[in-house]
Amino acid sequence: LLISSVLFSYLYVKQKEQIEQVAYTQVSSAPGTITRLVLPDKSVAWLNSGSTLSYPAVFSKKAREVKLSGEGYFEVESDPEHPFYVNTDDGIKVMAYGTKFNVNAYDDEPYIEAVLEKGKIDFISPEKTVRLEPERQAVFDKNTREITVSHISLDEKTGWKDGRLVFRNTPLDVVLKKLSKR
Repeated sequence: LLISSVLFSYLYVKQKEQIEQVAYTQVSSAPGTITRLVLPDKSVAWLNSGSTLSYPAVFSKKAREVKLSGEGYFEVESDPEHPFYVNTDDGIKVMAYGTKFNVNAYDDEPYIEAVLEKGKIDFISPEKTVRLEPERQAVFDKNTREITVSHISLDEKTGWKDGRLVFRNTPLDVVLKKLSKR
């Protein structure tokens, strides 16, 4: 009886350790394609061409965190007890409160931007936190480390997920760069 109790206790502890180890999933969107995926919490994400999203197979009990390299559009369900974070390689976080938003964080761009379509998000840099309202964007300049907030046209920033590219008063070099990704 004693040996059985010790054996079962040992197996229980080992099983608990294995459950606590988190497995991550990484999804990449091939050049020229847009990838749609459903996250474990039923949130929906679209990845633009050449983008990568890493997320745990099961979100933690405290927060829902994903890591984005490239551009992604997210539709997140509200859950105040488990906030949704999009992390970038440059230390920028976007915290969503149940919303629709776009994050552009390509490594080869001199900026990181977040665009809010609906709801509320916080754009968090190491120096400052900015709360966005719908149809606004926050742009973090990687060189000056400053955030600017401005009003935008949603079609220009989020039309890519529906297969549309919209350009209004856009410099030719920016147009060519976006077209080369497609």
